[in-house]
Amino acid sequence: MRQIWLMSRSRKTQPDLRAAPGGRSRGLGLIDSSQQFGGAIRIAVASTVAAARSRILLGQGHATAAALAGGFHGAFRVCGLVGLTAVPVALLIRRTEIA
Repeated sequence: MRQIWLMSRSRKTQPDLRAAPGGRSRGLGLIDSSQQFGGAIRIAVASTVAAARSRILLGQGHATAAALAGGFHGAFRVCGLVGLTAVPVALLIRRTEIA
């Protein structure tokens, strides 16, 4: 089971398996906690954008279904922009680690 778990993680998020047993568990806890926290922040930002955009569209007189669709469209747009921004940042971080 451990091998399947390790294969599902990217190389960057795997802890150093040569670390002391106590250090390894702290590393795993930190990685798992940061992934959970990042997911919670992403959901909070996306739902806030969707709600705000839907409220604006409802105030402009759009139908409820159209306003909700527009809100989700705005949330997906923000998530996509954040994802596209993450690519050059990740490449920049990787370049500084290699150098």
